[in-house]
Amino acid sequence: MKKKFTAFIIAAVLCLACVPLFAGCSAKTVYTLKEDEAGNKYYVASFSGFPSGLKGELVIPEERDGIPVTEIATEGFAGTSITSVTIPKSVTKIGAAAFAYNYSLQKVTFDEGCVITEISQGLFGYCNSLKEISMPSTVEKIGPMAFINCTGLDSVSLSENVTLIGAQAFAGCTALTEITLPQKLITIGEQAFYTSGLTGIVIPDSVKDVETEVLDENGQPKLDDKGNKVMKTTYGIGMGAFHTCTDMKYAVVGKRVQTLRSGAFGYCPAMEKLYLPKSVEGIEGIYVEDGKVIYKHAFHHNGALTEVYYEGTEEEWQALLKKVNNDTVKVKGDSEQYDNSALFNAHINYGQAGLPE
Repeated sequence: MKKKFTAFIIAAVLCLACVPLFAGCSAKTVYTLKEDEAGNKYYVASFSGFPSGLKGELVIPEERDGIPVTEIATEGFAGTSITSVTIPKSVTKIGAAAFAYNYSLQKVTFDEGCVITEISQGLFGYCNSLKEISMPSTVEKIGPMAFINCTGLDSVSLSENVTLIGAQAFAGCTALTEITLPQKLITIGEQAFYTSGLTGIVIPDSVKDVETEVLDENGQPKLDDKGNKVMKTTYGIGMGAFHTCTDMKYAVVGKRVQTLRSGAFGYCPAMEKLYLPKSVEGIEGIYVEDGKVIYKHAFHHNGALTEVYYEGTEEEWQALLKKVNNDTVKVKGDSEQYDNSALFNAHINYGQAGLPE
């Protein structure tokens, strides 16, 4: 369920390009000439040789011999020792994990005019020397694990056009204490900020649950036994999205969120204040898959929560509480018990339009 890529796998792939390891083989940037369906030629940038042999600044040119460099290969520079990279405006696609496991990478520069639309899966994963990142305004999607375990990352400037933050995108970013989410954001993926250093979060009103049709093997809408279309819900806030953000003191949930999924704010023991809109219709308990506990309750172990600011009336709050999964569960082999009791024990402020200063 949880996608992971490891240093071992990437290192194994990269080492195939450098057989004489013990001879101290060097590394160099290579450009592979390709041609699209329309007959247009372009270069794809990557490296060959022993990963640690590629060091210092990496400046990718816009073109070579009059032919544009438009792509950076999947795992193209993963595991190298570069300290900085400059990506030209000619690049329109960057492959998954292209700069992953670059422990010395400190600076990433996107040239003005860069038009990439996605920070791909695992792109900067485990780049623990990277302290800040500013994305081109054209970026619409932050892929899964894009910045996973970037432990030094303390400043992120998201494109205002980002609509999706993928699963585990900023998980393990322990130095990241604050982030401004864009007003076009729709989806915050599963474990997107898991164990990050966030001290608070404001989720914009654009975040919402989205239903889409499930397609069959022929690309047609899949129907159930009664002839109804089978629908899939992508939740605005994924399971465990802010789980184990142990320094988080407050959270403001956007006014279009309907469901707070299992583990969404679980084990945020410093959370004192919570703003909930009246759009929330359900707050989940423990989530089990194939007999295994994957996530615990949405607000488990949030003992510091003393104030809930609820947009609706007392009657609406009481109606919501009836839908909150507050079943106390003791996980087998675990001495602790889990529930959503933090919501039931907090003082409720009704008709509150936003979190007070």
